[in-house]
Amino acid sequence: MKRMLLCLLAFLPLAGCQALPFARELEATMLVQVLGVDWTDQGVTLTAVSDPDTGSGDGEAEVLSGSGRDLAEAETALKGAGEEYVALTHVTQLVLGADSDLPAVLEAALEEPALGQAATVWLTAGTARELLEGAGGGAKRLSSIELNSGVKPVTVLKSLMRLEEEGLVELPLLALTGETLTPAGTARIREDNDET
Repeated sequence: MKRMLLCLLAFLPLAGCQALPFARELEATMLVQVLGVDWTDQGVTLTAVSDPDTGSGDGEAEVLSGSGRDLAEAETALKGAGEEYVALTHVTQLVLGADSDLPAVLEAALEEPALGQAATVWLTAGTARELLEGAGGGAKRLSSIELNSGVKPVTVLKSLMRLEEEGLVELPLLALTGETLTPAGTARIREDNDET
């Protein structure tokens, strides 16, 4: 028995990456920087925007969407929407549609180890999917807006803490001007998900 196990272990390096259960080639991976979430009573739609400088990217951001009855189903649909493996481990910007259930989205993002607590949260007057598809991505533009326009970034963790402690959070709004993402003020959202 020991000899058989030693033989298998000896041949394991010859198998290459295929022997590892979650091995992925970087060129075959879509690293998502911006994730749009439209979470309503009808279900969840996730819209992912790739980092144009990674994967098999040709310098163009790729936009994919997946929908489902809940977050898990939408994530599964999103990961099957493209030719590449979709990795949500690099999300730095979270764009929420106007009708999204803000507390539910923030709690889910906080519990999702891939997303983390430090992603900046944005709102849009329409759906996140329409905004991100209309902008053709815009990951770089969101970072630029955050750094150069005087917008005060609010992370997932800070948003959830303010909702819990104060019952209210003020989030930056995004709009689409032509094909360009632009800041459009702020919106104050109460804990019961009503805009003030």
